[in-house]
Amino acid sequence: MKATHPMARMRTDEDYERGPPLMSTAGGHPVCKVRSAADAKYLLSLDDGGGVTQNAWVLAHMLREAGVPGIPPRHQDVHEIYQFAWGQGRCPVMGQPARHDLMIRYVTRYFGKAAVDLARPAIGELARKLLDDQIPGGSGILDVAAFARRLAFRATAVLAGFPCDPVIEGTFERMFDDFTLRPSVALLPEGDPAERAFLDGILRSGAGGLIADLIEAEAAGELSHVECLAMIRGAWYAGTDTTGATTATVLALFGDPAGRRWQEEVRSLAGAALRKRLRACALEAGRLWPTFPEIPMVTYQEVTLPSGYAIPAGTHILLEVSAINRDEPVAGNCCPEDFRPDLRRHRSLAFGGGLHACAGEYLALAVVEEGIRELVARTSWFSLPEDGWLSQSGLVTYIDRAFIDCVASSPA
Repeated sequence: MKATHPMARMRTDEDYERGPPLMSTAGGHPVCKVRSAADAKYLLSLDDGGGVTQNAWVLAHMLREAGVPGIPPRHQDVHEIYQFAWGQGRCPVMGQPARHDLMIRYVTRYFGKAAVDLARPAIGELARKLLDDQIPGGSGILDVAAFARRLAFRATAVLAGFPCDPVIEGTFERMFDDFTLRPSVALLPEGDPAERAFLDGILRSGAGGLIADLIEAEAAGELSHVECLAMIRGAWYAGTDTTGATTATVLALFGDPAGRRWQEEVRSLAGAALRKRLRACALEAGRLWPTFPEIPMVTYQEVTLPSGYAIPAGTHILLEVSAINRDEPVAGNCCPEDFRPDLRRHRSLAFGGGLHACAGEYLALAVVEEGIRELVARTSWFSLPEDGWLSQSGLVTYIDRAFIDCVASSPA
């Protein structure tokens, strides 16, 4: 299947081009765009200790020191999600506290494989209720963006024991919209007092699960108040639109006329075989159109790439994920531009890599699998209207509007 559907129009052609590193300047600060899989793999292997880091506090500090405008004086509100970043690494440079290992325990407890597998029936029930509201009887226009985002949001709430009602859900959606449409970390505003008060309210809500654990950890001095808020924000911000966007992308691929064979195939499968194929589809969609189109890093000493290119200390690095995922070491030597979930690809950067790889990957894939499985079970076919898709790309892939036309009879 050639990449002709609407997702391919989201970014310019140069975002997908493999090749040697490209140096440019942003705000007077050197920026290196890395576009090959070998160079990216090497940089990720050095993360947090080998001359380069993904840690946003270090990045913000170095950008401020370089005189880049727009960097807030305080990082603890602005960069919490990046500081946490669902990562497992330690950052020994520039005095950054090593807290990732402590925080990852909570992620594993609530969003690891064991917890997610137990929650699959609940995730399926959430999907059924959402579909009951939008396409009762299996026919009609499904608002894919709303379905995918809300399923991911509510699944996270169920697993973590978060309070979740229309007011909380709507507030988080508005906050995330403001966050995700900004084009770079450097343009994030200083922490919004209203957002901080909202997160404080959730932490004081008395809910169980992760909220109760965070209250206990703060009282015991294991986590600071800022870190507790980062856990709440990270759980929802890092999982809601990212997982929702992947779900919507797969559905757009199935609904595109060129993707008819893949929708036909998943409709012929059931049980574990269906989930396995849906997982392959989600990973392939993430390879072609990753939720995070760039992974920011920064060098704190000179680094020489396998390609021979030397990156000076203090350089802002952008791993161009869309290009790297099309490089032969990831895509193989067959159909790098095509959606081919039947091919065996090497691991892409759809969920990041290195010490800061996404720790919620299993949950994200489970939400995609259960949501699409329920939709397939409810409908006989769905298609993608000509004007049914609108997406933008800022810090993450943002699905603003997406519709599929569902029918309850077999296609002609």
